Amino acid sequence: MLANSFSLLRMGLVPFLLWSLHRDGSGLSSLSAALLIAAAATDWLDGVAARRLGQVSRLGRILDPLADKLLVGSLGIALVYWRAFPLWLVVLQLLRDLAIVTAGVYLLRSRAVVLAASGAGKVATTCMLVTLFSYLFDLSGTLQALAAYAAAAMLLFSSVGYGRSLRQVMSTPAP
Repeated sequence: MLANSFSLLRMGLVPFLLWSLHRDGSGLSSLSAALLIAAAATDWLDGVAARRLGQVSRLGRILDPLADKLLVGSLGIALVYWRAFPLWLVVLQLLRDLAIVTAGVYLLRSRAVVLAASGAGKVATTCMLVTLFSYLFDLSGTLQALAAYAAAAMLLFSSVGYGRSLRQVMSTPAP
């Protein structure tokens, strides 16, 4: 399926993006910028392909958010070292993602259920990407702080929503 290929491509871009960013030092090369744009494009394209071509699948509902988590988590960890990105925000992101993946694996194995990504989860990922970009492009400290607090708020808000969805699924009898 084309949609899943875009998610896999996004995962495959991560090591090249990290390598390029490491080489950049404190700046941002055209290669790193191109890889960032390509990663963002694959996220948009997998959604378009899935909806317009009718390629929404169980595998796609797993691969797309997993690719996002890999990209955002890897970038966050790297930027803690290379660009003074807030460690507390990366830890918050990773804890939320670990909980989501753990619950997702449990639901898939025990109930054959795949929870769809929530709207709040998508907004949280977007806020986190904006925050990451503010550090990549070395924007003002005020903008970086505002983006970080908005991302943290959305991460917490989406975590509550995912918890509610999990509780709802768990309250129904298993097949």
